Amino acid sequence: MKLLILLTIPLLFAPAPTNTVPSDKFQAAEQITIDSPVNHDVYLAGERITVNAPVRGDMLAAAGTIILRDSLLGNLTAAGGTLTLNGPVLDDVFVMGGTVRVESPVAGDIIAMGGEVVIDKNVTSGQDVVVLSGEVQVNGTVAGNVIVRGGEVQLNGECQGNLEVQGGEITINGLVRGASSLAAERIELTPSAEMYGDVRYWLPEGTEPPDFSAALSGATAQFDESLNLEDDFSWLGNQVPWFSVALAYVLAVLLTIGFIFWVFPNKMDRAGKVLHEDFMRSFGYGILYLIGVPLVIALLLISFIGIPLGLVFLLAYGVTVAFGHVITSVVVAYSLRDRYQYDWGKGWMILVAFLIFSVLRMVTLTPFVGFFISVLLVGASLGALLIPLIRKEQPVAA
Repeated sequence: MKLLILLTIPLLFAPAPTNTVPSDKFQAAEQITIDSPVNHDVYLAGERITVNAPVRGDMLAAAGTIILRDSLLGNLTAAGGTLTLNGPVLDDVFVMGGTVRVESPVAGDIIAMGGEVVIDKNVTSGQDVVVLSGEVQVNGTVAGNVIVRGGEVQLNGECQGNLEVQGGEITINGLVRGASSLAAERIELTPSAEMYGDVRYWLPEGTEPPDFSAALSGATAQFDESLNLEDDFSWLGNQVPWFSVALAYVLAVLLTIGFIFWVFPNKMDRAGKVLHEDFMRSFGYGILYLIGVPLVIALLLISFIGIPLGLVFLLAYGVTVAFGHVITSVVVAYSLRDRYQYDWGKGWMILVAFLIFSVLRMVTLTPFVGFFISVLLVGASLGALLIPLIRKEQPVAA
């Protein structure tokens, strides 16, 4: 799963804009329309983005409305209110939005989060489909696995791999060739449902299970208590839906990013400048912090006198590690704004930082490489915050 693993690092190392950089590579405006073919990656932020011509590279976009009407040869990473993909994507798709509609083929994975996610009947996905949403419709053909966490989930198309769904209501109206794992408050199988792999399912006690026999072909269905939804998330004894947890998480991230922008703008701005001016030095300081501070804390805690100070350091260290990706996204957003001299206000900065955070979180899902990228960026960002604090002003020669 690629998903723009190396997207952010080239931006940090890239030279500042010159007349050799394509003018349409980085765009920020209320209305952005691409009507001519683009032969490189594009990074877009606006109120409305419309792509009417081929893009022969990756696209990173954030806007209220995003419409892709032509082909994209690379990865698509996008966040917005409404996202509509009418053009084919020849690599992976990672999108977040209030409403997400995929209406053209995607060669790679589709990873989507939103209030409503619809994968059209004319869509084929060359790999897996992973969706976290309130309402989900998978109407097309998926070559890989389908993994869904949602409120109302409908499979009306074909899943050639395994099917794993947790939701409030699940309706199977299509074909599943692999094994299925279903957990919901209600499961419905229509007469059109076909299931060729074994099924494990969970329903609340007292709920009548569907008649699997009519849909199964050479397979069995078995109740599995380990799939119990009530064991997943609960608050004061009440079940919390997956979508509510995800929405709360997204809102918490946005609020945290906004808090950092409003409370520490000068510190983050300085860190952003340091990050792009001397990335490797920032990384060095960050690694010293990540490795050295735990050793200092351990030494303080073994001394009775040092325990109070050690606990303070431990709290501070824990906060920086726990919010490492959020802090990194803010520092990188400032670094990009400073390097490319964008006139972004706080609203745009928060949106860009959230998009960077989303990409970084997805990157960490990639074994080994994802961990390396995460440590590299988090370490460099923390180091960029430290350098202005510990740097001593050199005396100015008379």
